[in-house]
Amino acid sequence: GMLTLEETFRIAWHRGSCQERLQGRGKMLAVRMSRKEALMLCKESGGLVSLGVENGENRVVLSGDLQALEEIRKQRGGKLLKGSVAYHSRQMDEVEEKFRQSLQERERNGDKQAQNDVKGITEDIVAKIAAKIALYSTVYGERMEADAYDAGYWWRNIRDTVEFSKTLKAMKRDGFDSFVEIGAAPVLMPFIAEEFYDRDFSCIAVSPGYLSRAGGGASVGNLEEQAEFSKP
Repeated sequence: GMLTLEETFRIAWHRGSCQERLQGRGKMLAVRMSRKEALMLCKESGGLVSLGVENGENRVVLSGDLQALEEIRKQRGGKLLKGSVAYHSRQMDEVEEKFRQSLQERERNGDKQAQNDVKGITEDIVAKIAAKIALYSTVYGERMEADAYDAGYWWRNIRDTVEFSKTLKAMKRDGFDSFVEIGAAPVLMPFIAEEFYDRDFSCIAVSPGYLSRAGGGASVGNLEEQAEFSKP
């Protein structure tokens, strides 16, 4: 793994805790349009809507104010996702300071003594683990270097667009063709199939009580018939 179990839990807990403060303030809208179109709509919204995710060609997720997203949905269609947090949008800016401060707190010898750590996650821990594994970041859409994983990176992981499409392209370029999706609700297999339509690949999606496979000549339509990708 990229982080120790302790660091993983710490980041995940503080991330969830900060985002929970924004519950009920916004939504996310999955819609078919180009990145260029999405960014234009975001600009026209005056900051109410952000490009939350780019999953593939003409497959984006907009994030932000519910009323603004509803207006876009009326004009362009799309599906409002479950939940009431506008992840990866300007609404996240409200919790940036709190999140960064949280990563600077470290427990020592069982005592909860706050210790100032400029990067929050110490460089030695990151460097040791990063040297053992190639990690492609959906923050940058590229393979990352060991020194990139400071508190600023984990903040961008909350705030910035999820560059899933760029990341897939980078992995494809570097020769990767086998994928395992692990999560409570597998949703990424169709996007992987779209990107790798021109070559052999394999993909397995795993969640509690659920297993689906795709590869080779499977079409996106067939994949969607095989699995309920929006299943909670």
